[in-house]
Amino acid sequence: MERITVARIGKTHGLKGYIKVNSFSGSYGHLIDIEEGILVFRHGKEIPVRIEAVVPFGDRALMKFVGYDTPESARTLTGGELWVDKKHAAPLGQDEYYIADLKGCSVIHGDEELGTVIGVAETGQADLLEVKTVDRGFRYLPLKDEYVGRVDTKGKRIELKAVWILE
Repeated sequence: MERITVARIGKTHGLKGYIKVNSFSGSYGHLIDIEEGILVFRHGKEIPVRIEAVVPFGDRALMKFVGYDTPESARTLTGGELWVDKKHAAPLGQDEYYIADLKGCSVIHGDEELGTVIGVAETGQADLLEVKTVDRGFRYLPLKDEYVGRVDTKGKRIELKAVWILE
């Protein structure tokens, strides 16, 4: 199964173990069909979960996991990221891609390969591509239009507009 992260688990809501979820895509409809996933925590712990219910909640959603029937038990899941089979990810629009698909892409300028994306740091201003350059070690590349041109995740290539940014 190819996994992708779709949401972060927030605070509990109510008395039956429901939890607020924050969808990374900003949409929530695709969460309704999910039956199971894995919650991954910052310290590396992973918990397989089965999803009992997804309920619209204003501009968000509430989620109920099987076996977590009280606020106290559900609270142990707060902060986890929900990883699911990629078929449950939010549908992509034209010229959209999943952040996870950027890993492994070659960063190119013209015909020259300058490095490979080994990770993505999601920040408030702009996502930063962590690039292992061919000859200069590691650099961060802001994923912004002024620096990055065409992104081709199928061909695993990212066009660099401003070559100086990796120097």
